[in-house]
Amino acid sequence: MAPRRTATTSSTTTTSTTTTTTHSTTNSSRSSPKSLLASLGMDDDSDCSSLSSAPASPLAPPGFYPSPPPSQDADEPSAARSQDELPPARKKRRVAAPKERRTQHLDLSATAGLSYTEQQSQIDYLVKTIQRHRKIVVIAGAGISTSAGIPDFRSTDGLFKTLQKKHNLKASGKLLFDAAVYQDEALTASFQDMVRSLSEEAAKTSPTAFHHMLARLGQENRLTRLYTQNIDGIETSMPPLATQIPLNVKAPWPRTIQLHGSLDKMVCQKCRHLSDFDAGLFDRPDAPECPE
Repeated sequence: MAPRRTATTSSTTTTSTTTTTTHSTTNSSRSSPKSLLASLGMDDDSDCSSLSSAPASPLAPPGFYPSPPPSQDADEPSAARSQDELPPARKKRRVAAPKERRTQHLDLSATAGLSYTEQQSQIDYLVKTIQRHRKIVVIAGAGISTSAGIPDFRSTDGLFKTLQKKHNLKASGKLLFDAAVYQDEALTASFQDMVRSLSEEAAKTSPTAFHHMLARLGQENRLTRLYTQNIDGIETSMPPLATQIPLNVKAPWPRTIQLHGSLDKMVCQKCRHLSDFDAGLFDRPDAPECPE
């Protein structure tokens, strides 16, 4: 019974040993049990096999086992889930082509050679332009106050010519608007008389139709800015065109900017004291003293 047990044990060790054992068993069918045990490296006193060479060690298990490839059905939900988790794609911003800007000059004063129809056509075009736009900037001069009784400066009967005749000035009345007037007593007296007269005339005036149009644009928030060269203060007497004196260094700024100041206020050139205009301080030939 020992040879059978030995053959069975050898067959479970390796395939090559099984082949040899089978071959040995077949050839030693005529041999004695002792010779058979000797050929197998066993003695008759042991129940365990003692092969002359140790069996080969089994291969070490791999470090990881590859996962089976996922099926197509499993891919679809995963792909859908990954797409849901992704942030939505950003929409491309449409960049509009820059608009062509055109400047058109319309001189309503140059109407000498135009017919009435052509003149009216220009006025209608100006009215439609003002009605269509919502960001309007106006630069106003003395011409908008002439119909209110305030003379302009450069016309034949303007302020420069009038002052020149009234004060017997050798130069134009423009000289009275220079800081050098305080270097000459005669010029100082003429300047202060002019300022006092302008203040009295401005106090008696009323806004013109053009002033009312500007105020309406301001009330409708379509007048972005009014830059005025006038010092009569007619514009700022209307609430939609009110200003601020002094102006802030930084924004926000009022709707009306008085480029040359106003006859409503006076400021000391030394201490910068600001006060309301007092015509009584300008009835003498010398410069008025600061109230402070």
